[in-house]
Amino acid sequence: MKVLLLSDGIFPYSLGGMQKHSYYLAKYLAQNQVDIYLAHCVYGDQILPSNLEVANIFGIPEENVFGLNFPSGISFPAHYIFKSYQYSKLLWRFYQNRLSEFDLIYAQGFTGLYFTENKEKIPVIVNMHGVEMFQKGFTVKEKIEKKLLQIPAKSVVKKADKVQSLGGKLNQLLAQISDSKKVWQCGIGIDENWIQANSPKQANSVYRFVFVGRNEFRKGLHILYPVLQELEKRYSFKVDFIGPIEKEQQIANSNYIYHGRITEETKIQTIIDQCDCLLVPSLSEGMPTVILEAMGRGLAIVASDVGAVSELVCSRNGYLCEPGDKESLQKAILSILQSPPHILQNLKIQSISKSLAFTWPVVIQKYIQGFKSCTKS
Repeated sequence: MKVLLLSDGIFPYSLGGMQKHSYYLAKYLAQNQVDIYLAHCVYGDQILPSNLEVANIFGIPEENVFGLNFPSGISFPAHYIFKSYQYSKLLWRFYQNRLSEFDLIYAQGFTGLYFTENKEKIPVIVNMHGVEMFQKGFTVKEKIEKKLLQIPAKSVVKKADKVQSLGGKLNQLLAQISDSKKVWQCGIGIDENWIQANSPKQANSVYRFVFVGRNEFRKGLHILYPVLQELEKRYSFKVDFIGPIEKEQQIANSNYIYHGRITEETKIQTIIDQCDCLLVPSLSEGMPTVILEAMGRGLAIVASDVGAVSELVCSRNGYLCEPGDKESLQKAILSILQSPPHILQNLKIQSISKSLAFTWPVVIQKYIQGFKSCTKS
């Protein structure tokens, strides 16, 4: 099978859940003898790696890789949509005379915009991940931005041959936008090196939480901070923060440890392994890789019930809370803080158990089956 994978960047050259998903999808498709062709980009002043460098990562021929810089320029309302359309058009122009070679086109996010508008006979699967533009908005600005993004999102979803859903609340959301028969559920995965081989270490005497992510509105740090500051009046705990959180946005508290941006997985694992519970107070999400990774390392999870999070988190390994609701988040964290060590330990063990179904060697077989089904339909 010959698959053209249109990505909006690949890890480690571009950071983000979609970029990491593209990296592992390409890696495991290649390992399973799928003839993979990869299009990717870098942003801003990032250095574009050579096609050979990228090809060597995946063990594919150099000519199977096409990299370019994501369109830049001044920012204006809806500039991301415009630049995404430009990027998709550049990809289409590069591949247009070769499209008949492929059995399938797999498009991440808006990369398929131009391909679905200029439909060929080759089936196109679109993965919009969290379809976050259709999830609830919490500010006037956010709601306007989501409305603008809904226009191209509806177009690409409706015109695609299949639309991937990561599960959970996204199934119904996508069925409302597109023909429900086109919705194909298949989640993301994690590399096996994230799975803790042994039982998770015993809970810390002072429970330790970890937050992983950027300081952007949808990640919910502005919801988390007040909750933590209220709880610390009555309970002792520590919190590690992994991600680029500006100095002025950091809380001066010796129990809050800010590690900054880390790209090396072993370093991230070392920090996570010292913790007991992952905090994901996001206002919108798809299927967060960070939750799967923390589960694999044996952490309990407190997360907002958004996107496909409910596919990963339940009462067996953590607590779900309402997005944007401080009281609900506080109640969930409180449930962890009030749990005896043996109860918390059981949540951690269950996280590892659940994560086994989401390792890439398992998940990639679902992708290959889905791809074969799409090419036959």
